[in-house]
Amino acid sequence: SSTTYWCRTVTLPKLDFEAQVIGVDPIVQPGNEGLVHHIIVYECDNKTGFKEDYDGFCFANMPDEASQCYGTSQVFGWAIGGRGERYPLDVGLPFGVKTGLHTVVIEMHYDNPDGLADIVDSSGLRAYYTQKLRKYPAS
Repeated sequence: SSTTYWCRTVTLPKLDFEAQVIGVDPIVQPGNEGLVHHIIVYECDNKTGFKEDYDGFCFANMPDEASQCYGTSQVFGWAIGGRGERYPLDVGLPFGVKTGLHTVVIEMHYDNPDGLADIVDSSGLRAYYTQKLRKYPAS
């Protein structure tokens, strides 16, 4: 296919402290820069983790719990030509033991107009967080 939307459910690490995400960087596998079109992270209401992890095509055959948060509350987005993002110095996205982000769906969009076969990709994201809570929570 010339375009593929691939989704993965992720249960974030369980922290025993409160933290805030303060920035995110894309990590595009060398050689795949022309194939990785965008990455979007959607927040899920699920606070305990997914019953089953999902790693496959978006839209079709996604478990209900992943489908319910896919396409709803976007917390990060990156597209070709973009760089990483940093929140303002007084803003952070809560996650951790009491409140905030616990589970996400990551959507990877691959654009393959030449129909190349047997492509393997390990692109993803690197999140930065702090325990020094900032004044304003991002939502």
